[in-house]
Amino acid sequence: MPEQRWGFEEDGFDRPDPRPSELDVDQVEGTDDDRIVTVVANLAGEAGAVRIAPTWADHDPTTLPRRVITAANAAVMAALARRIEDAPPEPPEVSAEPTPDDGPATGDPFAAINDVLRLMDEVSADLDSFQRRFASATASASSADSRGGHVTIGIRDGRVIDVSIDPRWAGAVRTSELESELLDALQRVQRMASPGDLARGPHSAAISELDQLVRNPQAMLRQLGLLR
Repeated sequence: MPEQRWGFEEDGFDRPDPRPSELDVDQVEGTDDDRIVTVVANLAGEAGAVRIAPTWADHDPTTLPRRVITAANAAVMAALARRIEDAPPEPPEVSAEPTPDDGPATGDPFAAINDVLRLMDEVSADLDSFQRRFASATASASSADSRGGHVTIGIRDGRVIDVSIDPRWAGAVRTSELESELLDALQRVQRMASPGDLARGPHSAAISELDQLVRNPQAMLRQLGLLR
């Protein structure tokens, strides 16, 4: 359904002016195109506030759910952009110098090679398991109602895909009440869709052991009997 436009909108007359947003350094915000709805989130993309222009009902109230979807997803993308921007640069790779303790490998070099290959197989299995669990935790759609029961929000793959608002209730309550229930439903569904501990990435004893070998290639070569 096309968005209804009022004549004064095109000239900027009586255009809604959202309340000023004072963001902390660890916060971002997302808005719809007309800045009717603003969602404030932390750098993990978790909603912390929903702000709605007091004159939202003058701008085709049926478009409010779509505006919430746009603002919520824009906040998630802004958080992702900030995390990428603030990520420290990768340190340059420095080859480890041999130390007196790093003597030549002893024993059967073929056995050492088999040990490394077995370790890589374990890492591959651990990564496959992690990918399956992560996909299972994030791919399915989730939905949650606000405590007041007037708002329902659906989410899939970390993105809001559906917002339902009781129109009679929304048209009769204060803007602050509308903001409160939208935030409540958004936070509830984000908690339901969170991958939890999986967000830290894959980790296991085999992955840690391989990571140590990769970080010190000379030690790995000595372990394989290929460097003395």
